[in-house]
Amino acid sequence: MIDHAVGRATQHERWRYWTARIFAASQGRGAVAPFVDDRPPAAVGLLLAAVKSPAHLAWVRKQMRYNLRADGREGSVAISPALLAARYVLLHGAGMATSLWRLGDAVEAVTGEALAREGYPEPGGALYLLLRLEAELPLPGGLTAEALAAARGEGGGSHAAPVLRTLAWLFALGEPS
Repeated sequence: MIDHAVGRATQHERWRYWTARIFAASQGRGAVAPFVDDRPPAAVGLLLAAVKSPAHLAWVRKQMRYNLRADGREGSVAISPALLAARYVLLHGAGMATSLWRLGDAVEAVTGEALAREGYPEPGGALYLLLRLEAELPLPGGLTAEALAAARGEGGGSHAAPVLRTLAWLFALGEPS
């Protein structure tokens, strides 16, 4: 009995106890943190994308989709495996709060006419890619619109082309300097 009691005080037993608690806590609740991914943050794609107006943001929130220009005009994206593999999108716009979203797996090509029928405010292009939004997530502490604009390297204007980064970039941006 003494040997058993001593064995429970080992480092291995402490590790076993806490490992079991961590994995038990995540059962049935889904993710234990908003950024759970099986890859390191430097390998998880993050798309920085502009919202052109409050009406555009309202449409994005209602439809749970974000539209990317795909017709070759200013602000259009080049379709690439890295773009399609992005797991998060950081939406920003002049005078609007920045918001972070987890992306779903669905990407859909639609015309500007189809977007107009769905209530999209003033589509100006012929072709768009729609990214499915799964959930809005809390932003890392310390992230401000000014820090985002400076790190993006542009004025953060509403017509800026989307930029592909990583979650590691976002976490570093939110850290105090």
